[in-house]
Amino acid sequence: KGYYKKPEETAMALKNGWMHSGDIAIKDEDGYFFIVDRTKDMISRGGMKVYPREVEELMIKHEDVSLVAVIGIPHEEMGEEVKAFVVLKEGHSVSEIDLIAWTKERIASY
Repeated sequence: KGYYKKPEETAMALKNGWMHSGDIAIKDEDGYFFIVDRTKDMISRGGMKVYPREVEELMIKHEDVSLVAVIGIPHEEMGEEVKAFVVLKEGHSVSEIDLIAWTKERIASY
Protein backbone atom coordinates (compact mmCIF):
# COMPACT_ATOMS: atom_id res chain seq x y z
CA LYS A 1 0.00 0.00 0.00
CA GLY A 2 2.95 2.32 0.46
CA TYR A 3 5.00 4.00 3.15
CA TYR A 4 3.28 4.54 6.50
CA LYS A 5 2.11 8.17 6.85
CA LYS A 6 4.32 9.25 3.94
CA PRO A 7 1.98 9.93 1.00
CA GLU A 8 4.58 11.88 -1.02
CA GLU A 9 7.13 9.06 -0.83
CA THR A 10 4.40 6.53 -1.62
CA ALA A 11 3.34 8.49 -4.70
CA MET A 12 6.93 8.54 -5.94
CA ALA A 13 7.46 4.81 -5.31
CA LEU A 14 4.15 3.46 -6.70
CA LYS A 15 4.09 3.12 -10.47
CA ASN A 16 1.32 1.26 -12.29
CA GLY A 17 0.41 -0.58 -9.10
CA TRP A 18 3.98 -1.74 -8.43
CA MET A 19 6.05 -0.62 -5.46
CA HIS A 20 9.52 0.52 -6.53
CA SER A 21 11.33 0.34 -3.19
CA GLY A 22 14.85 0.81 -4.50
CA ASP A 23 15.87 -2.62 -3.25
CA ILE A 24 18.04 -4.78 -5.49
CA ALA A 25 17.24 -8.48 -5.31
CA ILE A 26 18.40 -11.70 -6.89
CA LYS A 27 16.31 -14.81 -7.45
CA ASP A 28 17.94 -18.15 -6.71
CA GLU A 29 17.44 -21.42 -8.57
CA ASP A 30 14.63 -22.38 -6.16
CA GLY A 31 12.69 -19.19 -6.89
CA TYR A 32 13.52 -17.40 -3.63
CA PHE A 33 14.36 -13.70 -3.69
CA PHE A 34 17.19 -12.18 -1.65
CA ILE A 35 17.74 -8.46 -1.10
CA VAL A 36 21.38 -7.73 -1.96
CA ASP A 37 21.58 -3.93 -1.89
CA ARG A 38 19.75 -0.66 -2.56
CA THR A 39 19.93 1.41 -5.73
CA LYS A 40 20.62 4.63 -3.83
CA ASP A 41 23.71 3.01 -2.27
CA MET A 42 25.08 2.06 -5.70
CA ILE A 43 28.40 3.63 -6.69
CA SER A 44 28.74 4.72 -10.32
CA ARG A 45 32.43 4.35 -11.17
CA GLY A 46 33.17 5.29 -14.75
CA GLY A 47 29.74 4.07 -15.84
CA MET A 48 30.10 0.74 -14.02
CA LYS A 49 27.72 -0.12 -11.18
CA VAL A 50 29.46 -1.07 -7.95
CA TYR A 51 27.36 -2.28 -5.05
CA PRO A 52 28.98 -1.52 -1.68
CA ARG A 53 27.48 -4.56 -0.01
CA GLU A 54 29.07 -6.88 -2.59
CA VAL A 55 32.51 -5.38 -1.90
CA GLU A 56 31.95 -5.47 1.87
CA GLU A 57 30.85 -9.11 1.81
CA LEU A 58 34.01 -10.03 -0.05
CA MET A 59 36.45 -7.98 2.03
CA ILE A 60 35.08 -9.26 5.35
CA LYS A 61 36.21 -12.75 4.26
CA HIS A 62 39.85 -11.67 4.41
CA GLU A 63 41.50 -13.35 7.39
CA ASP A 64 42.78 -10.05 8.82
CA VAL A 65 39.58 -7.98 8.45
CA SER A 66 37.18 -7.47 11.34
CA LEU A 67 34.88 -4.75 9.96
CA VAL A 68 34.50 -3.02 6.62
CA ALA A 69 32.29 -0.26 5.22
CA VAL A 70 32.33 0.79 1.56
CA ILE A 71 31.12 4.12 0.17
CA GLY A 72 31.40 6.13 -3.01
CA ILE A 73 33.41 9.33 -2.98
CA PRO A 74 33.48 11.99 -5.71
CA HIS A 75 36.12 11.50 -8.40
CA GLU A 76 36.81 14.05 -11.12
CA GLU A 77 37.26 11.56 -13.98
CA MET A 78 35.31 8.49 -12.84
CA GLY A 79 32.30 10.24 -11.30
CA GLU A 80 32.73 8.24 -8.11
CA GLU A 81 35.48 6.10 -6.65
CA VAL A 82 35.11 3.16 -4.28
CA LYS A 83 36.47 3.79 -0.77
CA ALA A 84 36.66 1.11 1.91
CA PHE A 85 37.05 1.79 5.61
CA VAL A 86 38.61 -1.27 7.21
CA VAL A 87 39.14 -2.33 10.82
CA LEU A 88 41.62 -5.15 11.25
CA LYS A 89 41.31 -7.95 13.76
CA GLU A 90 43.29 -7.38 16.93
CA GLY A 91 46.87 -8.54 16.47
CA HIS A 92 46.51 -8.84 12.69
CA SER A 93 48.07 -6.75 9.97
CA VAL A 94 47.80 -6.39 6.21
CA SER A 95 48.97 -3.54 4.02
CA GLU A 96 46.53 -1.43 2.04
CA ILE A 97 48.25 -2.54 -1.19
CA ASP A 98 47.96 -6.24 -0.28
CA LEU A 99 44.30 -5.92 0.74
CA ILE A 100 43.44 -4.11 -2.49
CA ALA A 101 45.28 -6.77 -4.53
CA TRP A 102 43.49 -9.57 -2.63
CA THR A 103 40.13 -7.92 -3.29
CA LYS A 104 40.82 -7.28 -6.99
CA GLU A 105 41.72 -10.96 -7.50
CA ARG A 106 38.27 -11.98 -6.28
CA ILE A 107 35.85 -9.39 -7.64
CA ALA A 108 34.63 -8.19 -11.02
CA SER A 109 37.03 -5.64 -12.50
CA TYR A 110 35.49 -2.24 -12.15
